[in-house]
Amino acid sequence: MMFRLLFLVLLINVFSPVPLWADDPCEIFFTRPVGIKSDLWIQKEGHPFKLEVYYQVELERRFNFLESQEGSNPPHLEEILLELLKQRLHRTGGESSLLFMPLRSRYVRQHSKDIKYDPDFDPSQLAQFTKLLEGGKTVNGVSRDTSQNLHIVHLQFERGIYFDTPDYRLENIGIAVRVKEWFPIGKRGKPLKHSSGRSLFLKVQRDRLGGFTVRDEYQIVLPSNFSDDDISNAISILIQHVRPELSPVFPKPVIVIENTRYSIDLGYSPDILTSHEKIGFITLDEFRARPVFQDGSGGPLSPPRRQMEVEILPQYHELVVSKLAGFEGVFSNVERSMGFILTREPKYIQGRAMLEQDYSPK
Repeated sequence: MMFRLLFLVLLINVFSPVPLWADDPCEIFFTRPVGIKSDLWIQKEGHPFKLEVYYQVELERRFNFLESQEGSNPPHLEEILLELLKQRLHRTGGESSLLFMPLRSRYVRQHSKDIKYDPDFDPSQLAQFTKLLEGGKTVNGVSRDTSQNLHIVHLQFERGIYFDTPDYRLENIGIAVRVKEWFPIGKRGKPLKHSSGRSLFLKVQRDRLGGFTVRDEYQIVLPSNFSDDDISNAISILIQHVRPELSPVFPKPVIVIENTRYSIDLGYSPDILTSHEKIGFITLDEFRARPVFQDGSGGPLSPPRRQMEVEILPQYHELVVSKLAGFEGVFSNVERSMGFILTREPKYIQGRAMLEQDYSPK
């Protein structure tokens, strides 16, 4: 009997959003597996249709860029990125260090392999999501010849449509729901017309870890033939799947966030003899908000706001917990030296505030 009870507790813990014994939410890093998949069934054109839901814990840190005084020219995101790459090595205490690294290849994913991506996506298209930036020059110690440093960075355009009720019921309980699309950026600096994929994300605010924010993240890769009604159906059922205690919720689009994103890798080494291993990534974003009115029409885009994000891959959350003071010291120094300020608010909440302050329709 006791064995059966213990087995039941373990089974419930694997499929519940929070471990039963996790008094401290940070314990989810140690007790919850990465990349849990479950099936969600919806009705599509009168027939059952299966969607795969992938779960992970998201650990990220956000900084807003302190814009220069009105009338001045703020630096381009690429200039800020090159400055980050110039600083590169940051000690976290003892011999361990963090390294801000360009991508090692033009054919790698930005995120963890544990998150599901569109199976129809052609890996050869990955190079479209990268750009070569010219860094400083290197002088050969023997020949004294100089060579130009080229850094591979990730670059994409994103469009996220956020869903909520008219009274922002989901936001008020710490839930964010969005449908996000990714677009390569062409040679002329404009996004291409066709996205490379589309996913539904639901994120639940959980806790804080120093300057980091902890959220539960659920992702569904949306088939290309999904209609708006299919997406609305999937959103409502996903909310019930994640928060079954809630009464049925049928959210509608409330805001669109358009974002240009650059990113590089974040590496960690425990000592001076070990090469740095990728443990996450650093993004530089320039985003704008567009309101969605109750009749479904959209308003004008807001002026841009800039943000830097640090996201740690799930398999390295325990490392951050164990080295938290060192990580906090590194990013606090970067914040001060680069003119950033720590923020807890995700883009859609900032976007709403931007629109409400200055850009609401008269």
